[in-house]
This record gives sequence, structure tokens and C-alpha cells, in this order.
Amino acid sequence: MQLKTLFSLVVPLLGLQSSVHSLNIPPAQELHLRDEINAQGGQSNQLYKFEVGIYKRNNVTWDAFAAFLVNSRYPKVKPLVAKHGVAVWTETLTPPSARAIAAGAIPPGWTVPQYDSISTYYVSDPSVLGALTTDPAWIALEIAAAGYVDGSRGTLLAGFETVKYEKPKKGGKGKKRDCLLD
Repeated sequence: MQLKTLFSLVVPLLGLQSSVHSLNIPPAQELHLRDEINAQGGQSNQLYKFEVGIYKRNNVTWDAFAAFLVNSRYPKVKPLVAKHGVAVWTETLTPPSARAIAAGAIPPGWTVPQYDSISTYYVSDPSVLGALTTDPAWIALEIAAAGYVDGSRGTLLAGFETVKYEKPKKGGKGKKRDCLLD
């Protein structure tokens, strides 16, 4: 699998549909990345993990932004990620109060990202995000989000995740969540 247009797949997630950039990674480099993961105890069948840090518009309160995401956007995204084969989708809201707590707990030289939400997608192939973000229903969601999301900035993390430990749920075994393909 070639990651030839990573940014063109993920840019719509950031609300930057008007400016598409591409990051061409030849297959050999992707294989090298997977080899590095394997050498560090990972597995070759791991899912790709994409985390998108999203900022609210300056003229939108954090409460209005969170309410839009939780009450309007999330219920509409869920069937789309299922339709396109996203293995895991998570959302993390990062209110200013939580960022303030984190800022008071970090050592000098560290920073607390100031984005307001993190969308995380685990996929078997980056093209899954391409299919998701070019779906007309997704594009309609992006248009609706434009009043809340600051599409001029954002963050993107792309890589692989291996859960090394997860506390079992009370009264039984924990749910296996190793982010690996079956």
C-alpha cells in the first residue's frame, strides 16, 4: 500500500478542503516503517492510527463547540465510519479547564496542545480515510462544521499504536483492544 496522498486523505478532516497537499511516501519507506515497528515489538498487521487535533473558531465558545460535536456531528459521523470500514473511531474533547490542569503538571520545556478536540481513526489502509472523506455525506458534515471549526490550523499524527497494558474491567477480563488486525 502506498501512502502517496496522505494529506489529501486527511486534509478534509481538518476542514482544509480548499488547499490539498500531498505527502508521497514510497512503498519501500512504508515497509521500512513497519519493519521498525516490528523490531520494537510491534506487529506487521497493526492498524494505522491517525489523530487529528481540531481547533474551534475564535468566535465560538468552547461549550457551543462541544455541544455541536456531541449533539450534532458525532451521531452523523458514526454510521459513516462504519460504512467505510474504519476499525476504531474515538473523540477526545479537550476543554480549557483540562488543558489548564495539564499545563500546571508538566515540566519546563513541555507544551500542552491548545486544540479543542481530537478525532482518532484506526484503519487497515489509509485509503479508508480517503473513501470516508470523499463521501458526499462527509463533505456535507464538513460544510456544517465550518461555522464551528477553525480550518486554518490543526495537527495530524500518523503512526501505529500498540496497547501494552489495559486494566481489566471490574468483575471480569478487560476488553481486548490491541489495535491489531484480525
